[in-house]
Amino acid sequence: MATDAGIVLAGNDPSLSGTQTAQGPAPPLPPLRQDVDLHPAARLVDGSPSWVLQDRARNRFFRIGWVEFEILRRWQLQLPQRIVDEVNRDTAARITPEDVDGMRQFLAASGLLLLTGAQGKDAWRTALLSGKNHWAMWLLKNYLFLRIHLIRPDALLRFLLPLARPLMTQSALIWTLLFGLLGGVLVLRQWDVFIGSAPQFMTADGLVLYGAAIVVAKILHELGHGLAAARHGLRVPSMGIALMVLWPVLYTDTTEAWKLTDRRSRLQIAVAGIAVELMLAVFALNLWLLLPPGQLRGAVFALAAVTWIATLAVNLNPFMRFDGYYLLSDSLDVENLQDRSFTLARWRLRRVLFGFNEPCPEVLPARTRHLLIFYAWGTWIYRLFLFIGIAVLVYFMVFKALGIFLMVAEIGFFIVLPIIREGRVWWQRRALFRFNINLVLTLGAIVGLGLAVAVPWKTTIQVPALLLAGQEHAIYPPFGARLERVETAPGNKVLAGATLFSFSAPDIALAQLQAERRIDTLRLQIQRERGENQLRERGGILREQLAEALAERDGQARELSRLEISAAFDGIVADVAPGMVAGRWVAKDDQLALLVSIKPAIIEAYLDAGDLERISGGVKGKFYTEGEIGDPIAVTVRTIDTAATSRLARPYLASRYGGDIDVRADRRGTLQPEMPIYRMILLPD
Repeated sequence: MATDAGIVLAGNDPSLSGTQTAQGPAPPLPPLRQDVDLHPAARLVDGSPSWVLQDRARNRFFRIGWVEFEILRRWQLQLPQRIVDEVNRDTAARITPEDVDGMRQFLAASGLLLLTGAQGKDAWRTALLSGKNHWAMWLLKNYLFLRIHLIRPDALLRFLLPLARPLMTQSALIWTLLFGLLGGVLVLRQWDVFIGSAPQFMTADGLVLYGAAIVVAKILHELGHGLAAARHGLRVPSMGIALMVLWPVLYTDTTEAWKLTDRRSRLQIAVAGIAVELMLAVFALNLWLLLPPGQLRGAVFALAAVTWIATLAVNLNPFMRFDGYYLLSDSLDVENLQDRSFTLARWRLRRVLFGFNEPCPEVLPARTRHLLIFYAWGTWIYRLFLFIGIAVLVYFMVFKALGIFLMVAEIGFFIVLPIIREGRVWWQRRALFRFNINLVLTLGAIVGLGLAVAVPWKTTIQVPALLLAGQEHAIYPPFGARLERVETAPGNKVLAGATLFSFSAPDIALAQLQAERRIDTLRLQIQRERGENQLRERGGILREQLAEALAERDGQARELSRLEISAAFDGIVADVAPGMVAGRWVAKDDQLALLVSIKPAIIEAYLDAGDLERISGGVKGKFYTEGEIGDPIAVTVRTIDTAATSRLARPYLASRYGGDIDVRADRRGTLQPEMPIYRMILLPD
């Protein structure tokens, strides 16, 4: 991302014009600072010459026109009237002391004058106080964009420039286009293989590889801007990282490009980063065709994908101050593109809506003026959606209390506040209102929009729902066993206690038989203990062993009794597993069937928080089956939970399984709704 510190046009701000007091001659003019340089610049849109004032201490640039230049070149005369006399005598311009005072105010506001004594102290104090904000306001403004200087790259760029010169020629561009066309054709022939490389980046290693590709591409992108500036003999004061909503973006300060009088040279610097990324994409694309499948080929794919996507989706975006913005600005030869276009768009809006008969704030060709107004409207619409999206992103990035505050503060500061400021200007100029059809249409649109937002035009509420049995019971074997008999079939009505499945467990039956034999043996030994002294001494031990054997036999008998599975309630047998025949071994986790109660069914639905106040118990509705098979079922709301659902127990309704409820899975795999929803129970009529 190339960046500049901004170029300011002298004479464009009406607030800079001043008047000479009638109390006497104006005081001498303060001198310019010694570190301010003057450079010739490109001609303005009307063909008149222009110059650029460079503030070397702050690396800022200010563009002035011919009249301002004639005043400035005579600034050493110090007396405004002498400057006026000489300009009117030696040039075709006709100026007044007010013009000189306006230039003085512009230079003072830009910090270009050398002010000493009490006057200098007052100026510095005013500048500090005007730029000082409360810490909370500073944090709110700067957490979206914070620039961190890292290196001064001039020495590195001078070292790399001879190596990069062969790539900065027309021949290199032609060869890049040819290889790009060749690689694109060959990749299209195996597009399914190319695009099939994308899923591997969903892993941890893949994301690391993807991040490394982004870093490499962006470093080369910024070096491209810097090398292009160094090629034109310009100084690149800094490179670093800009944090945009805490997301790191590299930047290169190419502000000195405003010293170039040739617009094509400025365009070359602005497009250099994109050109480097395109060369990198072409190289990666063709290298992908030559490499065998593996991790290296995946890295090359990541590099190609990152460079193409970043170039098209981000760098060429003219609505943000990325490369696309500076390319458009240089192409139109319009500095301060956004500020000037916003001023024109506001002027046009006031003129169309309210008939304000104010002069155009800037004299431009009609085509250029219309283009700037169109660009301003596009930028406003883009920023509206961008800031809303950032506000939502911030809401989810931090804990909810801070997220809500930042979201409200951001929408208020970047969207609502500019609208209020413009509305305040309209109110201050209400005396200039002129009744016209556009005003009527605008008021009608505002009223219509308000009604569309405030009036609940939607009379029905659709919610995801499931038709469930009043009671259901999934049937599983108690443990791994062999199926002996199936006593039912799908659709059969059964009574509570009716046998459904019979199993056998030969190992448990054998253990029970062995326990019976052991019990008989122990009982016989206990009966004989009275006649034999040896057995009499072991009497206590034999009785303990007999108790253990009896307990083992009873436990095995209980296990065998579980092999007869009966219905827990009156109902209908549904979803009998296929292949359930006698002789089959069934595992403990194999579901045998589903027993559904014949009691009335219920419907479980989930309501959005925004519709919670519109629904209450007793409200009537209709249940539509998936695919709208059959007639809808009339239902009545029975209950609504008072607390939001923290986990979704019915996966059929989850978005990851084709449902309508957006969910995310925690570490344990529990499905949690993304937005607050409330569980409802409805009864079919």
